[in-house]
Amino acid sequence: MDKVSPEYNYVVTAHRPTAVTHALTCSFTGSSDRNLILAKSTYIEVKLITSEGLLPLIDIPLYGRIASMLAFRPSRSAKRDQIFICTERHGICVLEYDPVSRKIVTKMSGSARQRSCRPVESEDGPLGLLDPDHGIIGLYLFEGIFQYLKINPRDGKMSSRPFKMRLEELKVISMCFLKGQSKPALAVLYSDSQNLVFLKTYAINLREESLERGPWREIVAVETGASKLIPMGRPFGGVLVVGSESIAYIDSKRRIDTKINATRIECWGAIDRDRFLFGDIDGKLMMAIIRHDGKEVRGLQIEEHLGITTKASTLTYLDNAYAFVGSVAGDSQLIQLLSEKSDETGSYLREVERYINLGPILDFCVVDL
Repeated sequence: MDKVSPEYNYVVTAHRPTAVTHALTCSFTGSSDRNLILAKSTYIEVKLITSEGLLPLIDIPLYGRIASMLAFRPSRSAKRDQIFICTERHGICVLEYDPVSRKIVTKMSGSARQRSCRPVESEDGPLGLLDPDHGIIGLYLFEGIFQYLKINPRDGKMSSRPFKMRLEELKVISMCFLKGQSKPALAVLYSDSQNLVFLKTYAINLREESLERGPWREIVAVETGASKLIPMGRPFGGVLVVGSESIAYIDSKRRIDTKINATRIECWGAIDRDRFLFGDIDGKLMMAIIRHDGKEVRGLQIEEHLGITTKASTLTYLDNAYAFVGSVAGDSQLIQLLSEKSDETGSYLREVERYINLGPILDFCVVDL
């Protein structure tokens, strides 16, 4: 009697991830190149921005799901940017492109995991932030703990184990580095036990590895629906506080609030120093324009009806009025911003290209064919 061979199941990923969780632009493959870097779960895609569109260059597989991605220039003499990655399991690494071998080189790898600490559970998940003025990468991965990595300005090297500091605030919503400060300064958006939301600043003492009183002496109460902080460049040095019903500019001297229609802002992207794109939960695209006299911010102008895109998880401005809309909940898009309203669509957007996304997959089953 013949023996019946046992059955084995072989499970393999049949299709690469297509949902875009993070995106940024930098000069990764060359000093004169303009690259679009896309994070898709366990993959990174590197594209070259050209006049003919987005040209695929490199696909980088990673062991871990990407939680945060940053691009930075490692030293003053460096001609290309490097990419910092933090995974959902708190692994960290720095990737660099070698133009000679045309391969990706891992410059640093390590772990930011903290034992007996509770991971953050905010809407934006783990936070990664960059202070290019002082060469610091900040991480907020665990409640009440701020971690940072110092980049050596001479050779671009950094430690594989971050330093940590204690935060008084446990319910951190968002944070960013303040620009134009004499020493590293941190702006923290948090909520208290009564679910009221406040903005507070800290100064980072690198020598003592501690947080000190920030450059803004007062703790500022903001809208309870505030969810994001956007740092403003020089000479302003303030932040935009993005809420569900308003967008406010706040610095050490003034505060300017501008009302918007009630919504939830999912992501933002900077066009330049004065203009910012926002995507909300319904796929509506809006723009905030900073009005200033060259030294101080005088007002905010909000354009709320640019058009409709897929529900964006990331917005990245490319160049020459083109922007990339990355999405987890739908197809990603390459769009063009128009100076006048289109007669066909009735919006200030034109879709140039669409990138198919299989997600979100809510359920599936395996069947015999």
